[in-house]
Amino acid sequence: MIVLGIESTAHTLGIAIKRDRDIINLIDTYQGEYIPRDLAEHHAKVFLKLLREALQKASIEMSEIELISVSQGPGIGAPLSFGIGMANYISSKLKIPLIGVNHGYAHIEIVEYMNGKRGDLALYISGGNTMIVRREDLKIIGETLDMGIGNMLDKAARELGLRGAADLERLALQRDKYIEFPYTVKGMNTTFAGIYTYFVNSIKKNLGTKENLSYSLFHTSFSMLLETLARAVFAYRAKSVVVCGGVAQSKILNVMLDSFSEQYGIEILRTENQYNRDNAAMIAVLGERLYNEGYRSEFPLKSIPRYRVSDSMKHYIRL
Repeated sequence: MIVLGIESTAHTLGIAIKRDRDIINLIDTYQGEYIPRDLAEHHAKVFLKLLREALQKASIEMSEIELISVSQGPGIGAPLSFGIGMANYISSKLKIPLIGVNHGYAHIEIVEYMNGKRGDLALYISGGNTMIVRREDLKIIGETLDMGIGNMLDKAARELGLRGAADLERLALQRDKYIEFPYTVKGMNTTFAGIYTYFVNSIKKNLGTKENLSYSLFHTSFSMLLETLARAVFAYRAKSVVVCGGVAQSKILNVMLDSFSEQYGIEILRTENQYNRDNAAMIAVLGERLYNEGYRSEFPLKSIPRYRVSDSMKHYIRL
């Protein structure tokens, strides 16, 4: 089956073409402030170019596509609706089936697909999401009580005039000292507003170098995450954990995950960075599997801006 994947939930437009195990995975990311209208306009400007490039790289014609899979949510209203609108149009024009998928579930699915096995738990960490998911039924058993860890790190970066978390981590890796930060976990839930405020105040009061404060922010927030994950592992007797989402690209986190795996005897399932960030390959992979298992979406597809991972299977018709 040849599947066209479309991802447009936020600042990244992704187009993927999946044919058997071969995947063409292209992205174009908006640079600038997250104004919904501007995100949608960016996606509209680059959609056709990205689609043509994907078709060319896959050496296929548009008429050969057999299924369209698109991110149905969660996401920012305007860019999310643009992607779904294009998916509806192409599906109607080519008279081919269309399936919508949950963006968070797709993050989990692509890691399992690349590893060839399913995890017991998933740690899904991205800009707007921080959660621990029980894989068998997609139940959320722990999550952030305020902001997502990725958004927190991006905001902290902007306090230093940096573009985002990746730049902040490069600064953190130049450190020479750990500075104690406030540490807050609530069972298997986390909260990051307090640690962010402490970081901002510490910068303003010159309580440490930017490098040391950044390093300490990463290590403290990731330690909080891994404490909640350890509780989940023991509570659910997990043997393996999927780690996915944009924050899974962090070098600091991956070193800590290696230690976590060794200490607790847990297998950590990971994938390469192009599939951790927002991308359409994960949308194509999940959509194809669900379609082959007999799941169908109602047409025309509608966006679900607040689409919880735990609700992923509630919007399908089953053949």
